[in-house]
Amino acid sequence: MTRLPVARNIPSVEYRTRVRSISVGCGGDGLRTLPWQKLRLACVALLALTSLGAGGVTTAVAAPTPAFFVDPAKLPFPAIPGVDTTRYWGILGGAGYRIEIPDD
Repeated sequence: MTRLPVARNIPSVEYRTRVRSISVGCGGDGLRTLPWQKLRLACVALLALTSLGAGGVTTAVAAPTPAFFVDPAKLPFPAIPGVDTTRYWGILGGAGYRIEIPDD
């Protein structure tokens, strides 16, 4: 890389470098590629090759759903000792529930 001349007495001037283009192709057909474009192309090619070498896309398979059930015989429950309550229990939408409400 060639550095451009720098003004030494002016603090706002920055160092700048000239980017050189590299001719690509057979016989100098005029195609030009910047160095960062080559780097980007190399990264994309590396990513594509590693994803193919890793076995491609794997498919996730869910385990079978276990068989849940509500045993209606186990839903009734005793009241809280010393408190008069009203108790409700049952099955709604496939789920069991228990509710206890103190009497006021």
